[in-house]
Amino acid sequence: MSIFRASIILVTMLLSVAAMPAVETVGSRYRLRIMPSVWAAQPRGRVGWIDGDSSSLAREEMETLKNMDLDDVAYAPALEIGISLPFLFDIHAGVFLYGADSNFTVSNSNPLRWADFSFAESEDERVKAEVEFMSVYAEAAARLIDFPVGAVSVGLALHGMVSDVTLDGESGNRGNLKEFAFVPALSARAFINPPLLWQWTLEAKLQWMQIDIFDVKANMLDASAQVTWRPIDNLGIMAGYRIVDYDLDHKLSGSRAQVDITLSGPYLGAVIQF
Repeated sequence: MSIFRASIILVTMLLSVAAMPAVETVGSRYRLRIMPSVWAAQPRGRVGWIDGDSSSLAREEMETLKNMDLDDVAYAPALEIGISLPFLFDIHAGVFLYGADSNFTVSNSNPLRWADFSFAESEDERVKAEVEFMSVYAEAAARLIDFPVGAVSVGLALHGMVSDVTLDGESGNRGNLKEFAFVPALSARAFINPPLLWQWTLEAKLQWMQIDIFDVKANMLDASAQVTWRPIDNLGIMAGYRIVDYDLDHKLSGSRAQVDITLSGPYLGAVIQF
């Protein structure tokens, strides 16, 4: 190794060590952090409802969001709050609300696969569709790695998920599918402050679980990555990308409902921390 390259490495290390005390105030450290954002969520997936004691719904028995013209991007408000506790523990909570509506035509060439919704097969029928999806979670995490320039934490989260799909036909036909479930999840988070760029923070979050308990089967994934820029200590902006995937299969009294929805897209928001 040349003296020049060794000198560069040594100078970089010394600058990093010298800058570390500043990370506590300029970097990603906080006691309380509030992050409101707007998420441009692109939906895709299927929903289904069937009468009887069927063990599951086949894909051809479920209606696609695309067939109901519910696959356009919608802007979903979101909020996350983080609290950093002593002894390497953190608490996080978040919520987002997605909603969309459409009008489409049901016909022989574009049938509607919905157990309690029928139409006159000899005529086309206009149908209004509305979908709402809300997720609320709380998370407790322990920081396994904790350095001024970055940290990694793992923990447990509890998600409360509500999905509501309503169809109203012009002939008076109406169908409604509403699902609610609590799903525990494993969680992992990480952040890094790039050397010499202490106003910038790179963060990633992952929450995942697959369960089959009582009359509920659920696969849940919530993953995001973001970059934050804070020109001043207590205020900044963030931009990132988020993917939320929920597959809920709920056996009800005399029927079965299933929701398989993925929301994905970029988001933009503010960071307020103390």
